[in-house]
Amino acid sequence: MASDRLKTDMSTVNRKVAVVTGASAGGIGFYLCQSLLNRGFIVYATARTLAAMNELEHPNVRKVALEVTNDEQVEATFKSLFDNEERLDLVINNAGTYSTGPLVENSSDHFKYVLDVNVVSILRVCRAVVPPSPWAGIYQSSKAAVRVFTEVLEMECRPFHVRVVLVEPGSVESKLCDNFVDYTPPEGSVYSNLVESIRYRVTMSRNNCMTSDVFAELLVPKIIRPRPPKYILDGNKWLIFTILSWLPRSWALNVLYFWMVTLKKP
Repeated sequence: MASDRLKTDMSTVNRKVAVVTGASAGGIGFYLCQSLLNRGFIVYATARTLAAMNELEHPNVRKVALEVTNDEQVEATFKSLFDNEERLDLVINNAGTYSTGPLVENSSDHFKYVLDVNVVSILRVCRAVVPPSPWAGIYQSSKAAVRVFTEVLEMECRPFHVRVVLVEPGSVESKLCDNFVDYTPPEGSVYSNLVESIRYRVTMSRNNCMTSDVFAELLVPKIIRPRPPKYILDGNKWLIFTILSWLPRSWALNVLYFWMVTLKKP
């Protein structure tokens, strides 16, 4: 099981082991590797090519050519690591790529590639190291990306007098969750004892909701104004979402964590 990979036998293992992605010479990852090596770590340094890490020399460095957008390569890299090491103490997801220019002037393929390198690759690495999570993190992170995307698009369109509005529905009727009410965890999941809470979370999202037609009638007058608001939060439970957004982020996350792990079906 993935959780077993993180167990440490301190009686037989002394050196800490770290993985750093994106360790090309001269970059942040390169110097993170050096700093860890200087502190006695065994460091698995990765980059697209071994040549990119030629300057990284140390008895405790293990250089690996890794394309973080490739599922098979990521899985094989960590399998090899766990075959050779009895512990893993630190993973630094540093690999990334850059993009510039107005949003609408970038191709769809380029947009997908940047997201793959900067976002999906983190999921690949984490999936190879820690147990899979059954909550809605992928959905929520995609919506977080939509928010930033919309905020940037609003600024880029403002000089042309084009209005961009970010709409965040509160608790509103939707068919999005219909196919997930019978959620079943992967075999051997360490979250098996929370299955009922997870399923109840899905059904709860459909309880005490504003109907879609009422939501539409509330929303349309706001977005067809000559000067619509940049941000609209509407639907049931909107006040709860607003309060959470006002809290310090660490507090809000702790509230959500407590709610997720204690949620029980009545």
